[in-house]
Amino acid sequence: MGERRANDILTQAEAIRVRVELATIFNPSGPVSDTDLFQGRRSEIDRILSAVSQHGQHVILFGERGVGKTSLASLTHAFWANYARETTGFVALRYNCAPDDTFATIWARIAELLTDEYTKQDRSPPTGETWLDLLAEVTHEAGTPHSVRRLLDLMNELLIVVIDEFDQLSDEDSVQQFASLIKALSDHLSPSTLILVGVADSVDDLIESHASIDRATIQVALPRMSKRELGDIVRNRYDLAGLSAAPDLIGRIARLSQGLPHYAHRLGQEAGYSAVDRNRLSVNEQDVERAVEMAIEHTQKSIRMAYRDATRSNRRDALFDKVLLACALAHGDDLGFFAPSEIREPLERVAGKPYDFPQFVRHLQQFASSQRGQVLQVSGERRKRRYRFTNPLLRPYVVLEGVNAGTIDMGILSEFDAEGDASLEDDGQSRLL
Repeated sequence: MGERRANDILTQAEAIRVRVELATIFNPSGPVSDTDLFQGRRSEIDRILSAVSQHGQHVILFGERGVGKTSLASLTHAFWANYARETTGFVALRYNCAPDDTFATIWARIAELLTDEYTKQDRSPPTGETWLDLLAEVTHEAGTPHSVRRLLDLMNELLIVVIDEFDQLSDEDSVQQFASLIKALSDHLSPSTLILVGVADSVDDLIESHASIDRATIQVALPRMSKRELGDIVRNRYDLAGLSAAPDLIGRIARLSQGLPHYAHRLGQEAGYSAVDRNRLSVNEQDVERAVEMAIEHTQKSIRMAYRDATRSNRRDALFDKVLLACALAHGDDLGFFAPSEIREPLERVAGKPYDFPQFVRHLQQFASSQRGQVLQVSGERRKRRYRFTNPLLRPYVVLEGVNAGTIDMGILSEFDAEGDASLEDDGQSRLL
């Protein structure tokens, strides 16, 4: 770019280059697997890496949908796969579960990946008769926790197996078999490490309890990203693409993303496209407004349909859209649950007047019913009920709809931001890993 100023007219070649960069470095539709583009999660990464260095320790990585578990799983696998290319006696594999999988089918596919990996590394697998018999047993979908454990031990190599989307495994017996395998590997101090990744509120939600399994696992809960981390996602990618944006605009994108990297990628990318379309290398407020419109348009159909079904009404004075927006603004606990009392204040700001509990509690009840698509989950007894979004990705979408419609502005959004503005301050340290 040389000394070209940010407000100069771009040549066609420059505009194409920046658009290609934006399309490449932002990834709103999938996980981030490039270690050079991964932001944040230092604590979680350190805990996962430490488990691999301890024989008998395994990892259970869990958290709500959209917080970046698959990206972290991809990064973990990529790190160890790269290490394995330079280190003998080391293998890293990754498998994504399907709804019809069982313990036996998962390990059959992993066994196939294992033999493929030996071929890729131009190495010979173990040749002992016992190992070959066990390999045949597991490959033919007859594996048990005992036979899998023996197979892995006889490899006599460090093995990392990342099993993503573990919550897709619906067969209860298979979940229990994984618990038994983890305990067996731990008891025998096996050099193999399993990393189970899935959507869950707790380890118990992801994998059935098993005697002594707690001491065999490092349990890593992945929270929503901070606004600083989300801002880093956008800022660092703009630097790579040759774009710039004022800190307050980066902060606006981070706040709108509501802790989910998917939305930071989408909004950052679309704001960058908007700037380039207007022959600029600097992102301005108009570009961020355009990004909100495009993010709504490009959000997956299931989210848009869920919002439409939840807020539909033939009455002009209906409160469904405003109550749902108040739910999106409410301060929840670490699991995203909020009490009805916690939406009272945001509803007053959204609607412009106060409402008593009876005037909006029925809306919450309908949101939690099939009548309006069960967009909210409910927990607790009648007088202690708490709610949260069934699909966490719907919450930021509701906020974007409210901003785009002019129902709320960034001032109102910041009022109900539990994280506050401190996390938007730049400490001058790059979080690029």
